[in-house]
Amino acid sequence: MRINRRDAMALAGVAGVAAAWPAGAQETRTVARGRTLIVGGMAEAPTWTNFQNANYYAAGVDLRNGLMYASEPLFWYNLFKDELIPWLAEGHSWNGDFTQLTIRIRAGAAWSDGRPFTARDVAFTYNMLIENGNGAKNLRKAVDVAQRVERAVVVDDRTVRIELKFPDPRHLFIHPTSYYAHGLYWVPEHVWKDVEDKAAFTFFDIAKGWPLTTSAWSVARVNQTEIVLDRRADWWGAKTGFHEMPAVERIVVVPGGARDRVVQMLATNQIDTAADIQDPNLMLELMRRNPKVTSFTGTKPPIGNLDWWPTSLYFNGADPQWGDVRVRRAIMHAINAQQVTEVTSSGMNDVSHSPFPAFPPLVPFIDGVKDIARKYGIGTFDVAATERLMREAGYAKDSGGFWAKDGKRAGGAMHGIPLLNQVGPVLQQQLRRAGFDVTFFATPDSRRIMMNGECPLMVFGHNGGSINDPLATLEMYHSKSLTPVGRPTFFMARFSNAEFDRAVDPIVGMAPGDPRIMAQVRAAMEVWYRELPEVPIQQWYHRIPMNTTHWTNWPTETNAYMPPAVNFESTPVFVAYKLKPVA
Repeated sequence: MRINRRDAMALAGVAGVAAAWPAGAQETRTVARGRTLIVGGMAEAPTWTNFQNANYYAAGVDLRNGLMYASEPLFWYNLFKDELIPWLAEGHSWNGDFTQLTIRIRAGAAWSDGRPFTARDVAFTYNMLIENGNGAKNLRKAVDVAQRVERAVVVDDRTVRIELKFPDPRHLFIHPTSYYAHGLYWVPEHVWKDVEDKAAFTFFDIAKGWPLTTSAWSVARVNQTEIVLDRRADWWGAKTGFHEMPAVERIVVVPGGARDRVVQMLATNQIDTAADIQDPNLMLELMRRNPKVTSFTGTKPPIGNLDWWPTSLYFNGADPQWGDVRVRRAIMHAINAQQVTEVTSSGMNDVSHSPFPAFPPLVPFIDGVKDIARKYGIGTFDVAATERLMREAGYAKDSGGFWAKDGKRAGGAMHGIPLLNQVGPVLQQQLRRAGFDVTFFATPDSRRIMMNGECPLMVFGHNGGSINDPLATLEMYHSKSLTPVGRPTFFMARFSNAEFDRAVDPIVGMAPGDPRIMAQVRAAMEVWYRELPEVPIQQWYHRIPMNTTHWTNWPTETNAYMPPAVNFESTPVFVAYKLKPVA
């Protein structure tokens, strides 16, 4: 299926949102602009990469380029209301000790090739990951699944039983439920069972209808500058009466690219939403230029919503220069986090003193370890302490004014993604003033460099962290999450400590809300603050622009049915189901 040239030109606008269509492009139906959702997607370059790979489990593949719209979860979770939303599944139940989770699949759910979506697809996905996690370990999330799950058993076509290796009362919110970057992608057994090398499988061939999807949209066309999905007339949700047919008939996702380009496209109504603009002053200016654009909180601070991504300066634990904790502490005292927040967000982002996002269920744990943070001087800007610690560690300043030992300067390349291109330069300036030879980079390749452990310092957030319980964030630093240099990971500190592990392990068997969790969190954070695998900087707020020129019913603080971010794998899919056309 191809989109006609007239449609392409309508979407392109003056800024060239869509690529020019080649001569002889196959014609297809025209979709009005008012029924087309155009998204400035996650991209750190002007073009997409891996845009013909729909295998969520392949290393380095990021489906946030628009391919995520060709997927649906068993359950969604809305953290604003603490609401579990059954979707491909209609319900779940536990056995008495949280070692077996049974999920009931919704009747009538189906793949885009007409085959039913059944418990067999869920069990196949689980067992594929278990096998890989116990073997080749080259599929995303496979190791974590294998560590937690013994097997998945098909009870009948609509019932699957997940048999766990230990009592795991959080499991429903780890793999079967989708929110932020939690949750598995379900694959069709009837296609994947015959694939020998699943890590190399792209699951992409438009002529074959791949990627198969259960969602209301299937991939129609892709190229380096856009990914286009069209609504399916045979979507199972509408056929069964589960959900009305969504109003969005076509989804076009283009690389957002530089922030000024995104702002220009939004100001001139060429796109309807985009990835995080971040700068609140820029958001306010955009809303002034185009009053049809709004944010989660409108023009009220913080001009957005709190995210699960508190940012830190990470030390690459595999780099020997960070082996002395005194050096890590010296860098911590050289950072003025309050100045970072003032410069980058006019003070609208809160300073962070822990790896936890400040969601209401987590605030008691953040508050519960404040005394430990104070004991270790966390967040204290003190250049005198930096000087003292570096000299104690055997460093002296060289002729350039930088700390050096055995002829090697402390510091090196500090990478971050372009989203952090305001934060990084401020940190660089602070550290260089304190004598650390640090240079900040935010390039299209920086994400890969950081994930592979190819740089000594990284500015990044906490992908995979906690939302309503502290365990997920703590497990980022557990030894089981340690990934060798060269293998990609979001757990960039590459931290491992047996004492920390012993404090975290008992939490796994405790149900969320168990009062015993606090003591274990305190024991774990005592080690974390003492060893300092990273320097906390600030809480993160998503400042997602939402254009009401063509679409309404965006998520806002008064209509908080889901976070508005297009930065996640599944959240924007739910939003697309809920949008309403202006006319």
